[in-house]
Amino acid sequence: MNIKENYKEKHKKSSIASIIEAIKIPLIYCIVGMTWLFFFHNLVQKYYMNNYGKMHKYKDMIYITITTILIFILNYKRINANKRAKKRAEDSYKELMAIHENLLFKKELLKNQVELEEDLKMEKAFSENVINNVNAIIIVWDVKGKIKTVNLFAQTILGYTENELKGKVWVEILIPKTDKKELYNIYNRVISGEIIKNYESKLVTKSGKVIEALWNNTMIKDTVRNISEVISVGMDITTFKVMERNIYDLAYYDSLTRLYNKSKIKKEVERLIKQKDNFKFALLYIGIDDFKHINDSLGHSNGDKLLIDLSQLLKDIFSSSKIIARTNGDEFVVVLEYEEDENYIIRKINEFLNKVKMPWEIKEKELQITVSVGIALYPYNGDEFTTLFEKAYTSMLYRKKIGKNGYAFYSYEIDENNLNYINTVNELRRGIKHKEFTLLYQPQVDLIKGGIIGVEALIRWKHPKKGIVPPNDFIPLAEEIGYIQDISKWVIKTACKQKKRWQEKGFNNLKVSINVSNNCLKEEGFLKEFEEILKQCDVDKNGIVVEITETSIMHNLEEGMKMLSKLRESGIKIALDDFGTGYSSLNYLRKLPIDILKIDRDFIKDIKYELQNEVILKHLIEVGHALGLEIVAEGIESLQQLSLLNTYECDIGQGYLFSKPLEVEKLEELLERF
Repeated sequence: MNIKENYKEKHKKSSIASIIEAIKIPLIYCIVGMTWLFFFHNLVQKYYMNNYGKMHKYKDMIYITITTILIFILNYKRINANKRAKKRAEDSYKELMAIHENLLFKKELLKNQVELEEDLKMEKAFSENVINNVNAIIIVWDVKGKIKTVNLFAQTILGYTENELKGKVWVEILIPKTDKKELYNIYNRVISGEIIKNYESKLVTKSGKVIEALWNNTMIKDTVRNISEVISVGMDITTFKVMERNIYDLAYYDSLTRLYNKSKIKKEVERLIKQKDNFKFALLYIGIDDFKHINDSLGHSNGDKLLIDLSQLLKDIFSSSKIIARTNGDEFVVVLEYEEDENYIIRKINEFLNKVKMPWEIKEKELQITVSVGIALYPYNGDEFTTLFEKAYTSMLYRKKIGKNGYAFYSYEIDENNLNYINTVNELRRGIKHKEFTLLYQPQVDLIKGGIIGVEALIRWKHPKKGIVPPNDFIPLAEEIGYIQDISKWVIKTACKQKKRWQEKGFNNLKVSINVSNNCLKEEGFLKEFEEILKQCDVDKNGIVVEITETSIMHNLEEGMKMLSKLRESGIKIALDDFGTGYSSLNYLRKLPIDILKIDRDFIKDIKYELQNEVILKHLIEVGHALGLEIVAEGIESLQQLSLLNTYECDIGQGYLFSKPLEVEKLEELLERF
């Protein structure tokens, strides 16, 4: 049966029920009425026939009354029945609505539960995805410290699988032995409920590698609010900590020697002064003598090795000192505490100086070095680092000036000397500005043929108050403070102009030797400027000799040889000055691009007293000639010296025996006589 037929059947039954319900009261009324008429009629006929009219009248009244009562009773019952039915219907409806609402609520609840379960599944999947893909170490452990679970990143970085870590106490398996006590303390604080934020610890991986992590914790509590589990989240900060240490090292340690640097020693000395009362210390400022020359000649890598070795010696000799620093390229500082008098300081410094003077093996060669030490005493020379540092440094410079390889305690005289130094610098600056310099010319004589063949241009400072100042009193200072380039350019230009004037006067073959600083040779563009001066002065290059000292060229041999080769290729002759005072060997002499070898005056001076020097002189002249070099002997002051030089066939002589350095006019008079 389909839905339509079922509906029609139900509708038909409902209509019949309605008809039956509607006919009930009329039917009852009909039955009662018919029964009454029949009964009453028979009653009247049998008992009341004599009073039929009267009884007939009462019959109608009684009938109406009885039927009225009956209809009332029937309606009353029907109404009550309807009320009860309505109440039952209402109660059923309410019950049905309640059931309906309950069903709707349960349906919604079920729907929410399904959605919640889906959300929980999604959240769980998301959480697991995040936990296993986040670049953080996540370890879940119980109140006994036993690991319950770890994420994939933790497994990767630690080298353990989750099964290898489960059930293990994390302090025991992951923390280095040296840190276990500290980490157990943190563990106890965490399980007691303390929130510890951003604490650091080291972790030992399965391979033994140590990494560093930054930790934060989340506590999981049970129904009675007791901690049941702890979730520890750690960030791998190993790279950051390495960078942090590198930055710290750069800020406070010397990268080459691993000693303190100036910033660190300043902090340490200031800390020492604040922490201690009634104590004394010496601040030693140590500078290697002529280190730049050593560095240039042996190369920077070998210079670095020397600095490292010297640093170790400082730590060995001054082992009681916790404050040793490298403050500059070749300068060191030691803070030495002492209780008695200064003799302890002197003993330690002398021990150090004696060790330093012993041969150092560098580049398979033995090298001897010396150092100069300046000393400032706390609290006598100052009560703060900067003052002590400056006074020790000044004392070291003073020691270098009066004679290297020694020490000097700070004194007011050193301050006065330093003031004089500053004044000299200012005077030299003024002298350059006001052109207070002049050139004298010392003749060079041909020892074989006779006659003046050249002159050496020698600078003098015509000081307005001090008079004539010799070059040894200001040239080293000019080189030190960077004024030598200006002075050298003035010398070259002045000498070339004078050479031009002599050419015009007929002294065409007179060679002019010009001393050039090594600082100029290293200067970019020097050769170009030199050639420009020669061009402006219209001077024959063959008549110009550039003199460079043996020590200056040997300090930076490779670069020096390149520049000398360029000068020589341009037509300028090169002379090696002061030979015999420095580092060069005959092997180097063979390689140098030079034309003239000048034997130093100190070597010539001792010829008459030492037979060994005489033999060496003879050998040098022979080797020089074999290399095709002209030999010039400087500082000839006696006929005996001249006789020996002639015997060994020295080419050219220069010295007071022939003439002192002369002004232009007097030199020209001398040239006229020759």
